[in-house]
Amino acid sequence: MGQICSRRALSVILAGVIILSGFPAPRIWAANIRLGKTLAMGRLPAPVLNGIPAALGALRVFEPGSAVLNLAPGLSGRSATATMSPAVKDIPSVAAAADMAAAEIAALENISLTGENAASGGERLENLMTGGKSVADKDELGAMVLAASVSDPAPAGLARPSLSSSLPHGRKVPLAASTRESRPTRSRLVYGMKRMALAAIASAFGIVSSLPVIGPRLEQRVLAQAARKRVVFSDYDSTLGPWRSVLSPDMVAAIAAVRLAGKEITIISDRPAVKSEGCPVTIFESLASVPAAVRAGMYVAAYYGGQLYRYDAQGAPELIWEFPPLDGDIKARVQEAIDSLKARLPRLGTAQFPGDHNIPAESWDRYGYGMMLAVGTPEPVVHNVARAFQTELSRRGFDVLVAGHMAKDPANPPYVNFSIVNKSPVVRQIAARLKAEPWESLVLGDSMYLPRQPETSGFVARAALRWAERLSGRPLPLTGHETDRNMERALPGILSLSVGGAADPRMARAYVLRGRGPEAAREVLRAVASQPAVAADPARYWQIAAVVLALAAVIGIFIVGWLTFGVAAALP
Repeated sequence: MGQICSRRALSVILAGVIILSGFPAPRIWAANIRLGKTLAMGRLPAPVLNGIPAALGALRVFEPGSAVLNLAPGLSGRSATATMSPAVKDIPSVAAAADMAAAEIAALENISLTGENAASGGERLENLMTGGKSVADKDELGAMVLAASVSDPAPAGLARPSLSSSLPHGRKVPLAASTRESRPTRSRLVYGMKRMALAAIASAFGIVSSLPVIGPRLEQRVLAQAARKRVVFSDYDSTLGPWRSVLSPDMVAAIAAVRLAGKEITIISDRPAVKSEGCPVTIFESLASVPAAVRAGMYVAAYYGGQLYRYDAQGAPELIWEFPPLDGDIKARVQEAIDSLKARLPRLGTAQFPGDHNIPAESWDRYGYGMMLAVGTPEPVVHNVARAFQTELSRRGFDVLVAGHMAKDPANPPYVNFSIVNKSPVVRQIAARLKAEPWESLVLGDSMYLPRQPETSGFVARAALRWAERLSGRPLPLTGHETDRNMERALPGILSLSVGGAADPRMARAYVLRGRGPEAAREVLRAVASQPAVAADPARYWQIAAVVLALAAVIGIFIVGWLTFGVAAALP
């Protein structure tokens, strides 16, 4: 108890410092002490899980209303029994659906595409238009981008601009992400202090540096916390599986275990619901390996969350909600801004990418627009083009954020784009339908961080940048993306786990896991499936009790002081 009180006291002191620096601590404080609601849902026995089966072939019906989950060889050898929901009871044998999974995976993983580079071209276009993977899969991309921007020839008819001249105040080009791994943080208290300090630096100086990676001991505590969650909001690409991939058997088994534990997993993808030139595999084709009995009732969102679907009892997706797309009037104004921007590109030091058989020069979708720039355009120039585009749109009464991005592959063109939708609205929709509160939910994704450079070049800003990099354990990178971070904005205070190696420190309860991609995500899902859903998070009551005791102590000290003063004044 003494250790808890000392930690609470230190948190109060740090919160005061952060508040003075402009960090919105009250929002986090309110999110951390919010009372949960009692769930009106059936109870399931806790599965005895020491592992997850390698495939759903281990899932079989053995009596009406029950199922046995046999563990993979080499694990504990025990089996876990969980009562199936009524919806699953009415569906034919889960085993029959599981037996179809292998054939579905084989068929979908061998999709025939025209041309040797069709698949890579589709991935290129997807990455370019969504920006979902502008962070390098390998740490050396930042250096490659800088090298390409200096060594590649200038666009035809244009002189290559100086990198330093494109930066405000003559600031030097930021260093690329370091190839060395940051030192993991082992203590929850130290991690929380680093998060608050990094958030304060972001608020005061505009420098957004990533949270550090957590250590093994802290990761086990975080996974134990994840085990108590009832609802999982997850990205797909580079989280549950590689881009354009069909869900693997072990990930299917992990999702099935979550569902059998009486919990919900929802998937929110950047990819569309129908095939397109840039995306030959839809999100529903990626999830086709999940048996219909398992995916029945699941929520899946496409187009960055612009469309929300729910699988029916037969495992077929049904559209239940849609974000309003761009209308004709807005498109006309955007086109005027595009024409004006194209005329300004030579003065900005670049040109439009001419387009090829893999990547178009520009592209529209239901919710936004993207323009490709000449290969080799420096990163500062790309951001200048983004600001110019945003100015042109604002002049025409259309206020939207325009972002500039370097391509994941430096051989591809950089681009600027905007979208009127992100993943926040659809998370609110799903949370309302599932009656999910932040304390009983978690976000799982790989794109949770968009770095930002100092807004000024003064001595204090440079010192703040060095301090932020020291807290983060890595230099400030050039590129990033926050599509999955937007899910946290819908439910402030939700537990957010990054499997992409970075996370925004302004997320109240975010952690950067040591692992990357599907392997790390699978461990999180296994943890979620290891315990049944709970009616309330026990940690909340301890937090509320600590707050009540602190307030009682303050009031008690005031009363005692007032009485003492009164007695002293009454004495002759």
